[in-house]
Amino acid sequence: MVIDMVPFFVGANPYARGIVPNIQRLAQRLRSAGGTVVWVLPARVDRTPVGDEFHGPEAAEMFRNAGGTGPLRDRLWHGLAVGADDLLVEKSAPSAFFPGRCPLPELLQERGIDTVLNSDPAAHTRYAPPPRRQHPEPS
Repeated sequence: MVIDMVPFFVGANPYARGIVPNIQRLAQRLRSAGGTVVWVLPARVDRTPVGDEFHGPEAAEMFRNAGGTGPLRDRLWHGLAVGADDLLVEKSAPSAFFPGRCPLPELLQERGIDTVLNSDPAAHTRYAPPPRRQHPEPS
């Protein structure tokens, strides 16, 4: 699972740009081993009073538009290559596992995937529990 590797975040972050080759290598090795690579992109969301208060109006507007527009594949950082069987999803919350805010949990369950490797350069700043605890156990 590769999170938020869009121009807004990668272009402004030397660390994120520096890990692009590593993400590419990990993605290719995961594909070669039969795994599924998931690219999670931020959705454009409506402006809210809470976002304005938390970030300030100008920063809230920047974050609201951080994921860009257009086809998901075109919104990824230019140095990342999407494989034919990779999944691309949008999240409209800080976590792709917030109920109802991203189709990822259902897509993983449909494919029988119960373990997730997370490649997110800002994972330590998220305020969501780790994905494994949020993903419902398969029935």
